[in-house]
Amino acid sequence: MRIGVVSDTHLKDGGLLPADLFDALAGVQGIVHCGDITDLSVLKALERVAPVDAVQGNADPPGTRRALPGERLIRLSGLVIGVAHGSGAAAGLAERLLKQFRGEGLDALLFGHSHRAETRTVDGVVVLNPGCPMANASGRERTVGILHLEDDVRGEIIRLDSSSGGGRGRG
Repeated sequence: MRIGVVSDTHLKDGGLLPADLFDALAGVQGIVHCGDITDLSVLKALERVAPVDAVQGNADPPGTRRALPGERLIRLSGLVIGVAHGSGAAAGLAERLLKQFRGEGLDALLFGHSHRAETRTVDGVVVLNPGCPMANASGRERTVGILHLEDDVRGEIIRLDSSSGGGRGRG
């Protein structure tokens, strides 16, 4: 099973998700958005690809915050996946979030906030931050994640086309 992992879209009214994001998500069985969605239309657009689970982020407006939990547990194929956005400094973010989910028996932790893509294993838990799929002023690579739930659990970072990233996608 392949789960698409997205975070930090920060989409404004009338904005579009980049087309290459949808290309990267083709064939996934589900999508998790790790917050800073900003506009709930993002979830509707992603639902055209696969069912979506999401959490709120620190930059989400009140309406989005009311619609979504701050964190959640997802159970898929007998595995436990924790989802949160995160807050504060990027350094140590995964470790702080793992403490929030202590005792839940996580197999994977999905999070965002830092716009820095990473996947690694911490104390037996696969942690995956998909980074940000949108063009931004920092010049960071545009990325999305895939969580593979097969014989083992592993994360993958997909780098999106640096020449696109705004305005030519779907909403």
